[in-house]
Amino acid sequence: MRIALVGDIHSNLHALERVAQALDDLDPDVRICLGDVVGYGAYPSECISWVQANCELTVRGNHDHFVALASGADRFNTFAFRALAWTAEQLSADELAWLGELNYSEEYEGIRICHGNPIQPEAWLYVITHHDADFIFRSTEAAITVVGHSHLQGGFVEQEGSLSLEPGKAVALDGRRIVLNPGSVGQPRDGDPRAAFALLDTTREAVTMFREEYDVESARQAILDAGLPAELGDRLRVGR
Repeated sequence: MRIALVGDIHSNLHALERVAQALDDLDPDVRICLGDVVGYGAYPSECISWVQANCELTVRGNHDHFVALASGADRFNTFAFRALAWTAEQLSADELAWLGELNYSEEYEGIRICHGNPIQPEAWLYVITHHDADFIFRSTEAAITVVGHSHLQGGFVEQEGSLSLEPGKAVALDGRRIVLNPGSVGQPRDGDPRAAFALLDTTREAVTMFREEYDVESARQAILDAGLPAELGDRLRVGR
């Protein structure tokens, strides 16, 4: 089974449309969204519509959580909070309800799926280091865990460290226990401004990371036109 992994779209329709084109070419069996469909960007409704129509499974991100429930404002900086408050005003009651009904974590075909660390999904803990991943390895029996939240594309192998992943190159999992992060579609923070996603092939036991060029300047301008903080658009240029 070929599973597309997308996450941290953050209302960036320009990036999402480019990723959607790439996914159409790849034609995966299943599409899974790792949360944070909204926040930061100028197109929350459009991004929700795409996820609803195209993803078989979606988990709740912290931005989704706040927009739906107005809970956890203390966890966001001023720029993020302004974008979240604006986003909540743009969405319909049905869209807000959908975000609020998403589960914090899910399991699909033996794969553990969560926005942050699945051991404490409602705490929105990041998985950035091997130490963070080791907490998952010690606390769960899942062979494959998939997370988002950090906006950092990459992975970790139990007792081995970082999984070497080059965009566009399939990496064999060889039966190893792994934690994967496909990176962020709409707000990359690993120094690469290109939209990120991944393809997990459970039949071949391999994972491939992808990066896609998109119209960053139009996405940035849309943020400005919406009256959102310029900082949220400027960071798209550098992927930080």
